[in-house]
Amino acid sequence: MDRRHHRCPHGDFTNAGNLTVNAGGTGTPTLSGAGHLINTGTITESNANLVLDNGTTLDNAAHGVYLLQANHSILPGTHGGPDTFLNAGLLRKSTGTGTSSISTALSNTGRVEVRSGTLNVTGTVTQANGSTLTAGSWSVFGTSAVHSTLTLSSAANFTTIGALAHVTLSGPNSAFPNIAPVATVQGSFSLLNAQSFTTAGNFTDSGQLILGPGSTLTVTGNFVQSSKGSLTVQMGGTNTAPLIGSITTAPTGTVSLNGQLHLTISHVTPAVGSAFDILDDGSPSAISGIFIGLPEGASIVVSGMTFRISYVGGNGNDVTLTRIS
Repeated sequence: MDRRHHRCPHGDFTNAGNLTVNAGGTGTPTLSGAGHLINTGTITESNANLVLDNGTTLDNAAHGVYLLQANHSILPGTHGGPDTFLNAGLLRKSTGTGTSSISTALSNTGRVEVRSGTLNVTGTVTQANGSTLTAGSWSVFGTSAVHSTLTLSSAANFTTIGALAHVTLSGPNSAFPNIAPVATVQGSFSLLNAQSFTTAGNFTDSGQLILGPGSTLTVTGNFVQSSKGSLTVQMGGTNTAPLIGSITTAPTGTVSLNGQLHLTISHVTPAVGSAFDILDDGSPSAISGIFIGLPEGASIVVSGMTFRISYVGGNGNDVTLTRIS
């Protein structure tokens, strides 16, 4: 796409291949008019910002990929709107250590990913309903060397991850500031690749809580897993230093358990007799309840290995898994 204005006043234009947004020397690539650019292929912003103007909709369809590179952005024009980015596919900030912005309205029913730098959504977000993130997949991937941040600056902070919403923080230096106060998960919340997250108070899992090897959820208030909730702890690392996902609770908090517990193991075989804390209860009180179908001493068999669960392990009130065969 070169620097000229491309108009689709009453119709739609479909990209099913590869399209690069490029300024062509001067000017700004602009889509103008009350039509749709429908992307079922791949669009890459590698050398310019894209402007949506005069009521244009960019429709990234279910199999479409939109890549923001080198800190480029999607911006509104000067002739009025509404100008909208509909994302049912994959929208990814893939390169650049600075900030890319989406300043048009955004509706994300697909996946938004940040793998480098900051993606700041300054336009309205359909899935931001007060203190609830209602839908869409929102993922941030960081490493020890790469800082990645997703910010919905037009939205409030979220205390609830709704039933159709999925949030993933993977690796160190991955951040999604809007979820800092999250207290209830109805959809899914994943902490992967040794990522840690500390709640602002009580935390209730009524959806899917997934903790990767070495990842820790620290709850500063009470922890509750409801009958609808599931906790998946993943084990990995090395045979000599196996890692598992875990929860740590506050000295003044309480723990109430229900719902499902799942254990997955990848590329590691811990020694028989190895014990793993999956819930470190920081308070002196006993844990209330159990995971469904797993009373004290019950066995869990994964990858040909058998583990015994205890709710009185560790310091006497921790949930532990011990390999017994």
